[in-house]
Amino acid sequence: MSKKILLSATSQTHASNLSRTQIESLGLMVVQKLNFIPGVTDLRDIISKLNGNVIYKDLSKKSNQTGYSMEVVAKNNFFIYASNASSSLRDNYIFAHEIAHYILHSNFGKKPAKFKRYGDDLLEWEANWFAASFLMPKDKFEEISLGYKGSVLKTAAYFNITEIAVKMRQKRLGL
Repeated sequence: MSKKILLSATSQTHASNLSRTQIESLGLMVVQKLNFIPGVTDLRDIISKLNGNVIYKDLSKKSNQTGYSMEVVAKNNFFIYASNASSSLRDNYIFAHEIAHYILHSNFGKKPAKFKRYGDDLLEWEANWFAASFLMPKDKFEEISLGYKGSVLKTAAYFNITEIAVKMRQKRLGL
């Protein structure tokens, strides 16, 4: 299978060519490796463990659509650009998504890249798959969601994530 060059990154960044299931398994492995406790651990601590930085800035202008969400400078040197007007719940998903780019698409910083804020290609889908499994690991998510009788609000509160992320995960897992 040939690798596709993707448009949501400014360098010739390639999709991982892993299946969705493989990416979700990788997300779970990273959770364990970094001692991440979904809904408890502050993702900024995980970013720090990976030697990354979060920079908050005003992203409210629509003209900022060509801006970057992340810049990987080198191994153990990356920046996530987050909105200073975003909620912590939204930030959690964004941070997990950007961690996915760092791991999957820059090979832990071995390949410098800048990731655009607005993209819709396989690169972005892969980052979303990773983020969902990282923030809401399948077994724990099923346990909590079913324990709350499918309550989106309670499940979202447990995982410290947005309701829309919970709805998408429930749909993906057939809950």
